[in-house]
Amino acid sequence: MKNIEAREGSEAAPQVNADKYFYTFKQACETQTPSIVGTSLDCLQKLIAHGALKGEGTVTDGDGNETSLMDDIVNTICECYLGPTTDADVMLQILK
Repeated sequence: MKNIEAREGSEAAPQVNADKYFYTFKQACETQTPSIVGTSLDCLQKLIAHGALKGEGTVTDGDGNETSLMDDIVNTICECYLGPTTDADVMLQILK
């Protein structure tokens, strides 16, 4: 029984850090095409929910200001809201 428990512990899935892929999703959100934005937000939600997108580290904007990656993730999601004309699917993904 101890061998089974030890083996199960050693076969655990490795932790994945998807922070390096965030920029791709950010670019997709910036297209403002509802189908692309909705899919991108859905993927971001799943990566965050499963702990793969951690938002660790910092990013530098065009002005040379440093912000945390998590702040950039939140800002990207919020910027998908374009007001009352925002696509219903995109609004649903923003709320998730």
